[in-house]
Amino acid sequence: MQDDFYLRFEERFRGAPEEIKQRLSAYLPTTAQVQALYPNGLAIDVGCGRGEWLELMQSQGFEVLGIDTNADMVASCHAKGLNAECADAFEKLATFESESVALVSGFHIAEHLPFDTLMGLMKEAHRVLKPGGLLILETPNPENLNVGLWTFYMDPTHRHPIPPLLLQFLGEEAGFAENRILKLNGPEKPEAGSSPLSRVAWSLSAHPDYGLIAQKQATEQQAALLGQLKRNDLEMPLQQINQELEQLQQEWEQLQHANHALSEQKNALEAHLTQKLQEEHQRVEMLEKHYQATRQELHETQSRLHDAQSQFHKLELQANDIYHQLLATHASFSWRITEPLRRSRSMIQNAPAKAKRAVIKALRLAVKIAIRIPVLRALAHKALDRIPKLRRLKDTLQGTPAGSHAATPAPHYQSEQRTRISRDIANRLGSNQEKGQEGDQ
Repeated sequence: MQDDFYLRFEERFRGAPEEIKQRLSAYLPTTAQVQALYPNGLAIDVGCGRGEWLELMQSQGFEVLGIDTNADMVASCHAKGLNAECADAFEKLATFESESVALVSGFHIAEHLPFDTLMGLMKEAHRVLKPGGLLILETPNPENLNVGLWTFYMDPTHRHPIPPLLLQFLGEEAGFAENRILKLNGPEKPEAGSSPLSRVAWSLSAHPDYGLIAQKQATEQQAALLGQLKRNDLEMPLQQINQELEQLQQEWEQLQHANHALSEQKNALEAHLTQKLQEEHQRVEMLEKHYQATRQELHETQSRLHDAQSQFHKLELQANDIYHQLLATHASFSWRITEPLRRSRSMIQNAPAKAKRAVIKALRLAVKIAIRIPVLRALAHKALDRIPKLRRLKDTLQGTPAGSHAATPAPHYQSEQRTRISRDIANRLGSNQEKGQEGDQ
């Protein structure tokens, strides 16, 4: 028979690994006694299969070794990180010294072996076990009608069913001091007074498996310790164990349901928080953009304000310069000597015609006298040339005909006037002070 066929067969009909581990946990109170005698002791599982029992023993503190002739089963154990070898059970057990192993087990292998081989295996297990060590053999229970009639023969490698009393007797023959039968699995026994139909139904499905727990003779000290352990209820009745296991299973399912509900709440909360974080992130980005725009606008406004302050400062300096130039002009000598001429012109403009002519005549006489003196003539010319209107007055005082300038082209006069205006503006903005000092001289 191919190895992979039997692996698929067990996966189909034996049950899921977690279900198998739950069934095997009925032996844990008994194996705990041996573990108390031999901490970290070696536990050998013959026909280890997928390694469910090895996992339980390893979690209980034993050093484990699985033996199986099916290479695929051994590979399955290796995939779980379990120590297992593909070898013959007799050959492997023969390599161990006497009284060197704490526990030997074989689950559903007895029904596969010839009777003499089974007897020899039990004797070899007795040899290698330490005092107080255990041999556990589990096999289908032919007392169950379903097993005895048809389910036993589902496995084509099964030889024949082994009644519980026969296997118990083999344990005694192999030399074990204590041999107990532990009936396993199936529904609970109906209560007294139940209907015959319910009792028949129970007899068809009760205890489909049973186990032989054979213990090697222990020393007096070990026997005392085992007695104390039993008084501490390490060996509980199977029914109580099954009830507690069912209760634990129910609690585990409730915890899983609660965990699923919490997981959904967590996912919903994470989604809500993620959405809120995205909204806040967008809001922060908008505020950051608004802050940058406001900051840029403030910077531009400050720059314009600075430019305006600089321009105002320049205008203020120019106004101050013009004011000081005006003060210098009013305080200059040329301004003072032309004061009579300005007043005379005002009087002439406001006086009657006869008075105007008399004043003009007197002024002409004064001008004629003044122009004969070289110094006064130069000063008068310079003063009168500053103001175009006074120049016309000078012509009037000198008797120059009004039309004598008509021969001068108008564009030339306008150009000269523009030149004087430009020069006057330049003098007002900075160079009029030199003009005033030159006039003072």
